[in-house]
Amino acid sequence: MWLMSHWNTMKPFEVSMHKAANKEAWEAYRRAHASGYIEDQNALRDFRYGHRTFKGLTGRTVGMNAVDKEGAISGRANTCQAVAVFNALLFMSQGRLKINMSDVLEYFETRGVVMNACMGTSPKAAVRFLKEAGYNARLFYAGDISPQRYKEIGERYDCFIFGAYNAPRGISCGLHVMCVTKEEKGFAVHNSQDGLTGSVYSSLESAVKGYRGGDSRPVFVTAIGYRKTA
Repeated sequence: MWLMSHWNTMKPFEVSMHKAANKEAWEAYRRAHASGYIEDQNALRDFRYGHRTFKGLTGRTVGMNAVDKEGAISGRANTCQAVAVFNALLFMSQGRLKINMSDVLEYFETRGVVMNACMGTSPKAAVRFLKEAGYNARLFYAGDISPQRYKEIGERYDCFIFGAYNAPRGISCGLHVMCVTKEEKGFAVHNSQDGLTGSVYSSLESAVKGYRGGDSRPVFVTAIGYRKTA
């Protein structure tokens, strides 16, 4: 599946330049927003993530709006997977996260963007990152998850990331990725961008399928758990 591919031609100096800019952007973001989950990626407009052009194997160039003259993409456009990973790490660390959003973006610009981030971040790269951070992480294709399997995954794991098309007809309408945290009151969705951010659902399945009031199509679910020690 193309969504899981990792196509990246970004140069190390570009990643370094973006990291420096994103450190400043993070400090400004935290001055303007309370600590905690990132609930609206539109507030990341001053972050730089990826490059606005990518020439694929077909020779066609994919383009996005740039945030600077060097062609960096504004973080408001393409960071939803990275935001979901940050929110998941914050939850799993119980608020004691030692890295910030600039670190997450640097990792994925080096080892995880799809088409130089013109198509966001690879879910497989997110799984790798979470495993390297010390957590269990497993990727499921939504079409393979039965209602009973949703129930089992929701009970077994502690936090989730899911991606869904913005409309049932598929990728032509875009895809958004969100974090779901398992709270005492239910399954809470973060950075949903559909007016339902902060909504709490009774089950993982209802949280995943509730995006845009159900007028969407889930694509994948990443389940995250604490690594058990012997």
